[in-house]
This record gives sequence, C-alpha cells and structure tokens, in this order.
Amino acid sequence: MGLYIASRVEVLDEIVDELRRLYPSGRTVIAVDALTDLGQKAFADDLVARLKRTGSSAFHADIAGVAESDFRRVLFDPFRMGGSTGFVLKIPRIDEPFPAPTKWVTGPKDGFLILTGKSLLEAGQADRWNHSILLVAEPTPSAADKPYRLRARITVSMTDPEHPRRLFADSC
Repeated sequence: MGLYIASRVEVLDEIVDELRRLYPSGRTVIAVDALTDLGQKAFADDLVARLKRTGSSAFHADIAGVAESDFRRVLFDPFRMGGSTGFVLKIPRIDEPFPAPTKWVTGPKDGFLILTGKSLLEAGQADRWNHSILLVAEPTPSAADKPYRLRARITVSMTDPEHPRRLFADSC
C-alpha cells in the first residue's frame, strides 16, 4: 500500500481551516504569489470557493499590472475599511482606460480578499498582507525562491497541481 497523497480540495480545506482559525473576524487580505505561472489565479479561485463553502465572505482580485494608486484607491483601502464601503475587484491595467461605469461590490464586515499578481512577496510588499501563500514548482528551495519562502506564511508545492503539497520550513 502506497503513501496517502492529499487531494487539491483537502489541501485547500486545510488552508481554509487555518485562515478561519487565525482570522475569525475582520477584513483579511491574503496574497497568493509564485515566481512563475503555477496557476495562481486558479488556486485563488479555488481558495475563494472553499472559503465560501464554509460560510465565509471571500473575493479574488488579480492586480498584475495595476497602478499602485488605483489599487489602493478602489480596492485595498476600501476593503480594509469594512462595513458597507464599496470596492472594485476588476481594476484596469496601467495601459487600459478606466471603464465607466465601474462595478463596485460590497461585503460584510468580516471577509477575505485573495490577491494574485506579480511580486506580491517582494521585500517591502509582503508585510502589507495579513497572510501570504507562495506556490513553488519544486519542493526543494532554490536560490531564486528562498527569500520568497522566508516571507511566505504558507508554501505549497505545485509539482502535481491536482495534489499540491504544503511545505514546512521547520527543522524539527
């Protein structure tokens, strides 16, 4: 009999349980990042779906290529305010005109905002988020991804996307 390998849903549910335990109330911002395209958007969408399944309010926004001022003005700051303050999940990229009308959404005072984009775990960025998830291609740290692994709160190996695996940096 071989070793048990957790499914994608089981790994996502484990992460959801951890996030709900750590952040039972308030507005929580979680960054999902990777050095290369490892399906961050799909992972974030799946995470939102699993959070909603537990009764949590959850949203996903991809902020790759979005101007910092637009990000703060229409998404980050309004989301963090909580309550009935509206925010925009689909922000135009820097090279796109701002559409009119823009779709504003609201949520309850407790909820999760899952962000995907580029360089969310760069030095100086990682401290902005309540929690962070780094998707990696290989379980063994490389020189390129080691600093990101140190900044991430959760590291997930995507060697097999249907069976992602949590990685722990402890030495117990």
